[in-house]
Amino acid sequence: MLFRSWDAFVAAAASTGQATLVVTEQQETAKAVEWARARALPVEDVRITFRPDGRIEAAATMTGLGAPLHGRLRATLDTNGGHARALVESLRVGGLPETLATSLANSAVQSAQLDQVPLDGLSSVTVADGTLTLVGGR
Repeated sequence: MLFRSWDAFVAAAASTGQATLVVTEQQETAKAVEWARARALPVEDVRITFRPDGRIEAAATMTGLGAPLHGRLRATLDTNGGHARALVESLRVGGLPETLATSLANSAVQSAQLDQVPLDGLSSVTVADGTLTLVGGR
């Protein structure tokens, strides 16, 4: 459902010049689970949370590494330049030092070009308690 909503949002922003998409934590969690399954990633208990302080938090348990490994990532989004850009603020994975884990996460995000979601005309991204609101237009 969210993929269809995203496609409709992009089409409306391009054709009418104005569009809004509100995404819930449940929708984004379902999208994340689907994304992980499509890539056969060994993760369980995936949860996406939109925090009242404007941050996005993702938590999951990685399996297949012997013992389960719990991780939590906290990021912010920026819309400068008409693109949504993710910045990983912190990553905690098992006993790995947080500064090292965060640095590795930012490098991986940039290498995979996951730090930018191109959408010409994206004017704002608002993260609130339980929702993510995208506003786009030309």
